[in-house]
Amino acid sequence: MRDKTAKVKMLAHGRREKWWGARPPQLLCYGGWKPPSSLDSTGEIVSDFVVRRRYTFKSMTSDLDLLRQYTRENSQDAFAEIVRRHLDLVHSAALRQVRSPQLAEEVSQSVFADLARDAGKIGGTGVPPVSSLTPWLYAVTRRTAIDVIRKESRRQLREQIAVEMNNMNATESGTGVPPVWFEIEPLLDEAMDTLDDADRSAILLRYFENKNLREVGEVLGASEGAAQKRVSRAVERLREFFSKRSVTIGASGLAVLISANAVQAAPVGLAASISTAAVLAGAAVHTSAVIAATKAIAMTTIQKTLFIILGAAAVGATIYAFQLQNQIHSLRQKQTTLTEQIQQLQQERDEATNQLASLQQENKQLRANETELLRLRGEMTQLRRQQNALPVAAQTETNSVPEVEKIQILLRAQFVSLPTENLQVLGVGWKSDAHGVKTGLLTGQQFKVINEALQGASDANVISAPRIVTINGEQAQISVTKAFPVLSAEGTNANASVNYTNIGVNLDVKPYFSTNSSTFNLNLGAKLNQLTGDPSQPDVQTIQLTNQVTLSPGQTVVMATEMADDGWMPGSTNMPAGPKSLLMFVTPTVVDGRDFPKRQ
Repeated sequence: MRDKTAKVKMLAHGRREKWWGARPPQLLCYGGWKPPSSLDSTGEIVSDFVVRRRYTFKSMTSDLDLLRQYTRENSQDAFAEIVRRHLDLVHSAALRQVRSPQLAEEVSQSVFADLARDAGKIGGTGVPPVSSLTPWLYAVTRRTAIDVIRKESRRQLREQIAVEMNNMNATESGTGVPPVWFEIEPLLDEAMDTLDDADRSAILLRYFENKNLREVGEVLGASEGAAQKRVSRAVERLREFFSKRSVTIGASGLAVLISANAVQAAPVGLAASISTAAVLAGAAVHTSAVIAATKAIAMTTIQKTLFIILGAAAVGATIYAFQLQNQIHSLRQKQTTLTEQIQQLQQERDEATNQLASLQQENKQLRANETELLRLRGEMTQLRRQQNALPVAAQTETNSVPEVEKIQILLRAQFVSLPTENLQVLGVGWKSDAHGVKTGLLTGQQFKVINEALQGASDANVISAPRIVTINGEQAQISVTKAFPVLSAEGTNANASVNYTNIGVNLDVKPYFSTNSSTFNLNLGAKLNQLTGDPSQPDVQTIQLTNQVTLSPGQTVVMATEMADDGWMPGSTNMPAGPKSLLMFVTPTVVDGRDFPKRQ
């Protein structure tokens, strides 16, 4: 049954791939295409049957509402939705501690079985006091994992777990995850225990469940600004915890690592098995309560006659057997229903596969049409130029030439300074030239995750995020500078002169957009002026760098260069000591005359 359920959940796309703690990208086109009902929020193609079943739970945003529905109506769908929401978090936390996939599955089943047994108490008394079960599940997972480890205390099992840990680390070393994560992973849950309840809940909601700061503030009952401060303070405490254990990492790098690796996808089919086991555990608790009540009645009657006791015991056994028969009959009916649903889902999966092939063919045709459209636009531009040139040749006395429509390009830039040690944990595939300048290309989703992590990091300084529109093939300059008075070194102090020098970054960008290949070619030239030495009489140091990159629409190019060790800029007071680097992000987009993007 588990294998069949796993195959059904894979559908046409196969196993779901996990993004960096963010939402999956949306499909875009010229007409503002809206995804059909057969595409869910994760980008998977699902059937209308599954969409109708999920509609009820989308309107219930509170975990407690689902828990109360399960308590009142014994709804397996409500409990399955809770398992779907939190299974990845519980399984990942258990796996980090027990270091065994089999034991991690047992811990996950035990945690959700405890939730099923205590559902009435939690839903009726208002515990926990917030609308999310994440803190409660994380705490129970921690305690359950510790109990499992204590029970597995024999030497043979400890050696077996150690071998599995070595094999797991050896296998994951080639996955592209930064090596520092394997130093942080064994200590993460111990570090989380050192935080208070509010800070731990903030970290779980922000980086484990990838909620934005507004949602974190709503759950904690605070404003968005207060939630950001609490998250930043909690990340700093975690960084101090790891520093004391010889794991050196910056706050921004730690936030990126936790967001990308803390919660991993649980094994396929585990959610269905846990839901079924938890519901059966809840039913067993109810049955045991009936038996206890029957035994209490029997104990009260034993004071009268032994015959009544034997009769009550027989009646209790009969009731228990009758209840078991009803449960077996109900489970068989459910199994029959599930078998029919599986067959229906398999048929819908085949239909979804055919639809996917058709959509891929249509997408290929649309791309071919887009290329043809760009070629036709180029020909139209040439024809307009020839048409506008005819009146100029006929009227030699007029020197004015009608302006030819050209492609406009919007350049979005962002300048950030941060410690050099944090460059490797950002997840960028850096390429260095002969002068030590590092360059990398980012997708739209990667840039979004890195930007959110830098915004909330205490050791990162976002200098500016300007935008500028230029013409295809024409150079544009992005300047983020400030005039600063500098005393000249000539003469004595009495006759020293003051020269104003622009301190900051000047970035020259010359974009070329090819209508044939739909790619951007950027010629980049940057000049960084920074102050060094004594703040009362500083010197000016200049760093220049150039580069040329080719990227597709939607991508972002990032350049990194090291700043002077004692360099500083006016107004920069929160930068830590040590080597620093300057990051320059540039994202080109083709726009129309009203400055609205036409292509992503």
